Amino acid sequence: MRSFLTPVLLLILPIILFGIEVFKINYAPPYHWSTPDPSYIYLFNGINVADGNWEIGHYDNPGTPLHILAGYCIWLIHLFSELGNDVVTDVLSKPEYYIFWVTIILSIIKALILFVGAWHIFKSFKSTYVALLYQCIPFLILFRITGFTTTNPDQLLDSVYLVFIALTASQFWKLYQGKSLTQSSILGVGIILGLAIATKFTSISLLIIPIFLCSTLKSRAWLLGSTVGSFFVFTIPIWSRLGEFASFIIGIATHDGKYGTGKKNLINTESLFDNIAKALTIEYSIIIGIIVLVIALTMTILNKQKLSNFLIRVITGVLFTYVVQLIIVGKHYELHYTLPIQYLTIPSIGIAILTIFWFFPKLFKVQYVSPMLLAMVVLVSGCRIGNIGKLGKFSPLNFRETVGFIEQNKKPDTPLLLFSGTVLAFHSSCLPQQGLRFGKVYAGYITRWERIAQLKIIYPNTYFFNRKTNRCENWIGNIPFWKIMHEHSVFWVYSRSKTKQEIRNIILHKLNNSLISIEEVFLNKTTGERVFKLKIDAEIISKKFSVSITKLNRGKSLTLAKHTKLPIQTIEIKMGNYIEITAWRKKTTTPSFIELKNNRFQLHQGVVIESNNESEKIFINFKVPNNFDDSLTISLRNIGNESVEFSDLELIKWEDKK
Repeated sequence: MRSFLTPVLLLILPIILFGIEVFKINYAPPYHWSTPDPSYIYLFNGINVADGNWEIGHYDNPGTPLHILAGYCIWLIHLFSELGNDVVTDVLSKPEYYIFWVTIILSIIKALILFVGAWHIFKSFKSTYVALLYQCIPFLILFRITGFTTTNPDQLLDSVYLVFIALTASQFWKLYQGKSLTQSSILGVGIILGLAIATKFTSISLLIIPIFLCSTLKSRAWLLGSTVGSFFVFTIPIWSRLGEFASFIIGIATHDGKYGTGKKNLINTESLFDNIAKALTIEYSIIIGIIVLVIALTMTILNKQKLSNFLIRVITGVLFTYVVQLIIVGKHYELHYTLPIQYLTIPSIGIAILTIFWFFPKLFKVQYVSPMLLAMVVLVSGCRIGNIGKLGKFSPLNFRETVGFIEQNKKPDTPLLLFSGTVLAFHSSCLPQQGLRFGKVYAGYITRWERIAQLKIIYPNTYFFNRKTNRCENWIGNIPFWKIMHEHSVFWVYSRSKTKQEIRNIILHKLNNSLISIEEVFLNKTTGERVFKLKIDAEIISKKFSVSITKLNRGKSLTLAKHTKLPIQTIEIKMGNYIEITAWRKKTTTPSFIELKNNRFQLHQGVVIESNNESEKIFINFKVPNNFDDSLTISLRNIGNESVEFSDLELIKWEDKK
């Protein structure tokens, strides 16, 4: 094939891939309608990076490279958006807009990598057909082609794995031709592996392949050193949490449930084989890769020739990678955990063909085999792309009708209580608040920058019912239903899973049935959504519950030196009480908070719920559990290395007068 046509040909498949991605992104419903996981997790941590404070609260994957990349994407999108607000306000006001464009940028990166990686393959193998075969790799991965495109680690790993394949394939070809590896090429693979493992730890199985490619201890040491070193570089923002990350991974390894749950058991053999069988039957490309490698290994062992030891080492390494990844999938089944070995299907076929050529050079004409194989892969890829029609079953539900009703009929200051769907505790609704709540809880809750103050301004009077705990919450934390009823005479309830009677039972719980009247004002038969209007008998509520407000520091400011704890007041509490304590603190990066303590427990919290140019208001709350009558000491604590100034401490105590 004429070389001047090669760049043009190598542009075709990246453009097609990008077109598919754009189609899926535009075809998908908003992420808060269906599942905010993980888009809103990466959105919230990306906000922290874009805002310049670099506090990342999520470390499970660990996923840090995507958090950082999302942050820079958000900053870039905001730079060109001209929306008029600061970056945090813009993102929280238009979360789906930012998720959309972050996902588009990730898709552009993937298309560019597919072209650049193919060009690297072309330069190494001197074959356009081999470069085109490389570009077919992502088209054979069915769940990536037919599934929704969103801001998630797999979206970044698509690009990282393509780079890894391009680099290791060129190294393999050098060794196949009798050449030696350079130190820079080994370091390059190590850096890419460190990036992959930092994005998702299940990528660690890919480290096996270059270990088997390297033939000396020195080259393996360089590989391992660069992998570990780059992993630590790519996870710099979560260095303080690497211990927790290690505990999380150890918990997964030593328990037979998902994410470290279940019994202490390294492997549950019954579920292991069931999960492996499930993965193999859903994605037949894995079986194809294993079969051709086993055939190639058998041929190599039976035909001792010059390259036999090298081929045995390489094929064994790739097979070992398949085995390790299948054990990971079998232990904790999720189809996307098979992604590393799904990227090995075409490289495995390529290794098998090279093995056949070496031992049976007259069996096929090499110049015919590459285009024939390419035609076969393109045909299979085309059939798999045809399966994109499967997206039809996920076509956007008719949520717009519900959104329109709420926007037209609910007054802006009327409180809204959102009941989650049936999948996870914070899934999901036609309104973005549920997605934002999910992102805050699963990403921002361990950082100082929880964004509560901004969320309260943009989405005021918003409450959530947490199916996991069966409690009501606001942006800050748990809150009793009766406190909402004390503050509001009318509020609306949105639900995708609860009937009118179920809503009544949950809200009233042990309260008098006459306290509220509930009316269903909207039903979306297509989606099962319901909207209820609740009216509260404020007079009965005010008689049943009392509220007292106490100024704790009598208008004086308090300055705490570094590493100081200052007890403020001891109060008596009893079952059913609910207390809130707030304090204004001069803006600081020094960790400091309000502490509640008695002989049974200790709570501390420094959540910022309001701020101005100089100060910020921090908050802590506590719902006294049943069978609990005791005293509680309120203190201020500064655990940082600088002094902190507090003022206007206030205690609000709610009490059931029964």
